[in-house]
Amino acid sequence: MAVDGVSERELRVTYEQKVLFTSAKVSVNLTVEDVRPDGLTLAYDGAFGVDLMIAGALKFLKYGLPELSEAVVPEDGHRIRVELGQIPQAQKALEMLALKDISVTDDGVVVEAALR
Repeated sequence: MAVDGVSERELRVTYEQKVLFTSAKVSVNLTVEDVRPDGLTLAYDGAFGVDLMIAGALKFLKYGLPELSEAVVPEDGHRIRVELGQIPQAQKALEMLALKDISVTDDGVVVEAALR
């Protein structure tokens, strides 16, 4: 799997999927659309097969990690809302910090937060 920055608000995740005797590269562009003090909204491109992969990943979360099922909420228009306040591991941090922004740089992802 490879992760590349596309712009200040967008990442491209690419992985290789084996199909019969060959493999195909599948890419998904993720865009940070909205950042709230306790969560964020991501949008993804609706390219061929991407919706099925996202739906499969969300089903895995719902049944495999039920504690995260309320935290990752699919929305219309190829969007996913992430409610960090619903994730037990993030709750303590959110008591002290409020998200302000998330951006993509050449070196990685920068998360900006303010003290509460």
